Amino acid sequence: MALGLLASLLPLADCGATLISLQNDVRESDRAVLEATPRIARLAEPFRDFADTAAVVAQLTATLRSAGKPVLLYCRSGNRAVRTYALVLASDPGGPQLAEILALARGTGHGVEDLRGALEQRIAARPAATGAVP
Repeated sequence: MALGLLASLLPLADCGATLISLQNDVRESDRAVLEATPRIARLAEPFRDFADTAAVVAQLTATLRSAGKPVLLYCRSGNRAVRTYALVLASDPGGPQLAEILALARGTGHGVEDLRGALEQRIAARPAATGAVP
């Protein structure tokens, strides 16, 4: 994401949005904006392997559950944001099933087929939804 575009997203924070950066390889120009802007939460970096990604997904899940307001994932390409969101959806007790998660990701132009196993495991491990009507 170009510096101008990143800076143009900052007013969203004034509207009550939580801005979260998942950028792994931050350009120096973007780093300056991120460091000067505490309104953008930066989650752990770098993402070296699936364990790092899983840890960030856990942080993001907690952030999304506690935010109570809109959340914007900042990722220059969008790929990590889509992948992380797919894992968060798969972990959500009321979240969609695998086919819908895959379709949502494809709709963004980013596939998550390589995460199919991890998505299936998260969906299988979901706690039972409470208050469900039979």
